[in-house]
Amino acid sequence: MLESTVLQGRDVNDLYWNAILIFGGGLTLGVILTESGGKILLSINLEILVESNSEDIQFILVCLA
Repeated sequence: MLESTVLQGRDVNDLYWNAILIFGGGLTLGVILTESGGKILLSINLEILVESNSEDIQFILVCLA
């Protein structure tokens, strides 16, 4: 049988905070872009860059990845 315990202060040091902060930041940016209408603007600009075969699109896609 598994015992459940309350987290101790030292347990916080064992967490991988970089991954938690990156994931949380990504979720936050997604919500902000969705609620502000920025996702539409971003998608329109990316569509224009893709249609123009600009080299800038490669840079942007690498940055987004």
